[in-house]
Amino acid sequence: MAINITCASMGSPIPLCYGYIHCTGMRFIDHTEPTPRWQADHDYATPTAANDTCLDSNGNLQVCMTPGTSGGTEPDWNTNIGGFTGSAPRFQNYGAEQDGPQVGFWLLGEGEWDGFVSLYNQVAPLAPFAFTYDPSTGLYGTEGPDVFEVHFHSGCDTPLGSPVTPGSTGPDQLCDAFFSELPGGIVPLCYSRMAYYALKWTPPFYQAGSTLNPIGNWRSMKCRIFDDTGAQTDYKFTTNPAWHWVDAILRRAAFPNSEYYIDVTAGIQAIDTIAKNSIDWGSVVEFANDCDYVLANGRKRFEGSYAFAGQTTLTAILEQILMCSRGYQQESAGKLFVAMDKPRSSVFTLTSKHLIPGTFSVDDKTVHQGANDYNASFLDTDIPAISDVSTITNAAGGYVGSGGPGDLATIVTEEKNPVALNDWIFIGGNDNALLNTMWLVSGSDVGVDPIIDDYTFTARPLANVGDQTGSGGVLGYPQARFSKRTPRIIHNRHARARGAIGP
Repeated sequence: MAINITCASMGSPIPLCYGYIHCTGMRFIDHTEPTPRWQADHDYATPTAANDTCLDSNGNLQVCMTPGTSGGTEPDWNTNIGGFTGSAPRFQNYGAEQDGPQVGFWLLGEGEWDGFVSLYNQVAPLAPFAFTYDPSTGLYGTEGPDVFEVHFHSGCDTPLGSPVTPGSTGPDQLCDAFFSELPGGIVPLCYSRMAYYALKWTPPFYQAGSTLNPIGNWRSMKCRIFDDTGAQTDYKFTTNPAWHWVDAILRRAAFPNSEYYIDVTAGIQAIDTIAKNSIDWGSVVEFANDCDYVLANGRKRFEGSYAFAGQTTLTAILEQILMCSRGYQQESAGKLFVAMDKPRSSVFTLTSKHLIPGTFSVDDKTVHQGANDYNASFLDTDIPAISDVSTITNAAGGYVGSGGPGDLATIVTEEKNPVALNDWIFIGGNDNALLNTMWLVSGSDVGVDPIIDDYTFTARPLANVGDQTGSGGVLGYPQARFSKRTPRIIHNRHARARGAIGP
């Protein structure tokens, strides 16, 4: 058993984020339990049903491959790696791996955040934990073996007088249920106004010994939306820089001590008259509409996603937001105005007819000190193929574990492929949409072929797709589906580049 607690770090200023954020968050509690010992008279299920594993009397990890109820006496275990013991339940020996359930808490930033788009584990093979979090229900989609739980707390306020009894699964700001999984002596807390998530994961048998290391694509701060009279019309996640500008002013200037209330259901408390009268709302709405204007390529004119450290000044925050949207602000008669620097018609066109030859010169000056060398990082969800798929046939039932019962799908590829026994693979682009999912390579029909280097192999789908056939598409490893790309763009190597190259 191992535990790591860094709750003292929670006392430092937490970040302020707007738009889409790709991050892990700051881990401030993590705890690992040992794999439970074999139990008598226990109902054992297959890995995808409950990830049922146990330690045998020899200290080896035994994975249930065929469900059943254990007897009253511990069996005589097969000590060979890969060897089987019993029939129902039937166990397979995976060696001396002992990591059991892992629990972690990660701080994200000031609340209230909206939720995640996708959350996955940075352990090969890269596997998604969950996707498309719905803040209205607290529900999310899952993909892969159901061996994890996600609790997301949006960062609203904890109602006064709320008990610190573990039981919440989010998105409220009550005491998280996973505190009951931690050793005694750790004081359960609610972390009001802080967006965070808690995750419990039992490494599946094919990743035994791996460490919980999540990362996610997040929809961060919810913002107030107003009309041109200053009446609040909505409270939601947005990428519009105008509403980020308003929110930053309200948080850092109008309410420097956060003197407002965020309810997880009713939303945020309306601002008072003094704060409302400090902003020219007509200019804000016009700025917001200018940012939302849809260009010919189908994209909005300006959207913003940024994260500010807790110590960042309001001036620096506003400067960054406005710089990303060609905006500027002014103050007049006690009100703040904001506007976009829009294209303007020419007042005078200078031509050679207005110049005496040899009298005009232009200073060539670098106006930005940064080099014109750009490295943009993003997640690529395309699947780099390792082989084209020819056909998939007889995919009946779902995955039930290597060597366990159930029908297998036969996958035929156009080229020889390097997949190996117990590899997780992903198929996309097949003409049968039900077959575009993750698969576990099973080898031959009896699941004993150690390495596949052929045009044909068998695999089990994660989903219960039924009797299906399909053709076409590509085969790749699931981690490639979430690979981080960092293309390099150098100014003078692109045909449309103009101007001097920076230092």
